[in-house]
Amino acid sequence: MKVKDIMTSKNLVTVTKDTKITEVARLIYEHNFNGLPVIANDNKLVGLITEMDLISNDSLGIHIPSFAKLLIDLNILSQVKGKDKKSLKYIAFANAESVMKVAFPTVNPETPLTELIKIFNEKMANPVPVVDEQNRLVGIVARSDIVKLIGKFTEAELDFLKEIED
Repeated sequence: MKVKDIMTSKNLVTVTKDTKITEVARLIYEHNFNGLPVIANDNKLVGLITEMDLISNDSLGIHIPSFAKLLIDLNILSQVKGKDKKSLKYIAFANAESVMKVAFPTVNPETPLTELIKIFNEKMANPVPVVDEQNRLVGIVARSDIVKLIGKFTEAELDFLKEIED
């Protein structure tokens, strides 16, 4: 089997570099995704944002989109002055470009599933964008697509494996 057999290719949910991270977080949450591709106007893949990209690496574990929403909702920005205001404003109005990865694995529709699984395991990547030769986004595939595939098989369909010698 190949990536094209399990990838999502219709109604892809994407964002642009200018999409606010609060919107990115909302889309990831509402669709129960692990991440979203960032595309340019020509549908070229320019980045990837995962759930982990939305969480700070500091010891407080601040979820940046929630913090940004809090700053806006409580109108805290109007009460802060100087350098602190600039820092808080950056967080509150950050966009996808400020948190997206630009280096991440991609696959093409013809990539074998064995190679995809290797990418999931070795690169700790999830999801993985599917691109064509011009780096245009044509689909996306996640670990859950592999799990869904496994769940479709019945015991009877897998019985033939018992007969295969190592």
